[in-house]
Amino acid sequence: MLSPDRVVRRALELGWLPSACAVSPGLQVVSIRARNQSYRLSVQGGASLFAKLGYDADRAATVAREAALYRLLLQARTDVPLAPFRGYDPVLHLLGVGWVEGRTLEDALRRGGPRAGAGRALGRALVALHQVPPSAAAEALGVNNPGSAPWILSSHRPSLSRVQDVSPAQAQGLALLQKYSAFEELLDRLCRSWSPEALIHNDLRSSNILLARGCPTLIDWELGGPGDPRWDMGSVIGEVLTTWVRALPLSPEGGLDELLARPRHRIQRFHPFLRAFVEGYAGGLPRDADRRGWLDAVVGFAAARMILLVLEHATLAPLLPASSYYLLQLALNLSRQPREAAHSFLGLSGFP
Repeated sequence: MLSPDRVVRRALELGWLPSACAVSPGLQVVSIRARNQSYRLSVQGGASLFAKLGYDADRAATVAREAALYRLLLQARTDVPLAPFRGYDPVLHLLGVGWVEGRTLEDALRRGGPRAGAGRALGRALVALHQVPPSAAAEALGVNNPGSAPWILSSHRPSLSRVQDVSPAQAQGLALLQKYSAFEELLDRLCRSWSPEALIHNDLRSSNILLARGCPTLIDWELGGPGDPRWDMGSVIGEVLTTWVRALPLSPEGGLDELLARPRHRIQRFHPFLRAFVEGYAGGLPRDADRRGWLDAVVGFAAARMILLVLEHATLAPLLPASSYYLLQLALNLSRQPREAAHSFLGLSGFP
């Protein structure tokens, strides 16, 4: 690992920070908890830098991948909202981007839900991203892989190595996936339909979407590459539903129907955001795009995203929390009647 001082010196050498920062007493370096070694470098009254270091072989590869995608998106002159790209040092495996002020989508959801304008802008951002062909992404990344399906679509058939590494709560979750055939049918259907026809972000968790004055910025591109655009769309919807369920004050004594009757707990308060999000995306699709069954598939991928989040949330837990059971049941309900769920539950009536 590099020391914070070494990161600052290298950022100065590369011109990612103004040279005056070298002698500025106001230069602050804050370590950020993430899967990579990351820092925020800031000067009082000046711009801030986000520096990410891949400190072992696996992390170095993902940081290099992220840098390659920044370059691709800038060269393609897309309308994808990105953090300002400062550069990449392939020797130290150090990525530099401008720090973006804003709150995460997760925070906005917990505070009552982002406005429709933010949803529309996010939909337009994703349709701009998905205009980049998978061949361009594969070339930029130097890979021949056309874009494999995410692991969650085969999670009901885990490998021996994956089973050995799961927590007790994850084991509970996997057992539920294997117990009910509807989970197997959903995941197998999505895996068969996986179509890597565009560049996708592939990790649109709510913490990777920053909002400032209604404008989104997409960050953390380490998993990006060729993939199915419907996975990105479903991921956003799945994140909204997961945040909603986890914020509910669930208790064994209280009835769910009574709880959901309270205005602050109703899913309807997210309808304007969700509808604008899908409208923004659909409005940017080519006129000749085949939209038959598109919304059904997006809802299915939203269900898969919720399952993924249940298993991720259980990484260090001894038991699945009550919210996880509700999320798995909701995922099943979405997968069984995706069109009805989209129209009546998600507020997406009128879409094909």
